[in-house]
Amino acid sequence: EIKKKQKKSNDFIIYYRRHTNKLSLFPHNFIKKLVLEGFKVIVVGDKLKIKSIKNIGYVSGKIINKIQSKSKFTIASNENIYSFFTLECLSNNVKIIVDRNYKNQVKYAKKEFLILDLKKFKNFGKLKSLK
Repeated sequence: EIKKKQKKSNDFIIYYRRHTNKLSLFPHNFIKKLVLEGFKVIVVGDKLKIKSIKNIGYVSGKIINKIQSKSKFTIASNENIYSFFTLECLSNNVKIIVDRNYKNQVKYAKKEFLILDLKKFKNFGKLKSLK
């Protein structure tokens, strides 16, 4: 079910889970750059130790849904870009950022995905214009 669009006050909502198999895939440096560029980043799940982000921890699905509905972007997990979290984001009109190395995984709702090179990305003005 696609929900009504509402005012988006958060720039990013990110689901983070500290897991040995996933640590190398998680875009820590990209998130650090987002914060330096002035983006408001909210993290759910495990605590992400990056200054100036808001860690919410593990909260109910209802709360996550509310935060998603107020968020503009998320970053898809590279091992599964169609995770439950990502699908919930899609239903809340959140744009999904996918690292270009995984663009071949984008099969559905293509217009809702932004393919970026997360290691080299520098055009934060472009992201700001999409807000």
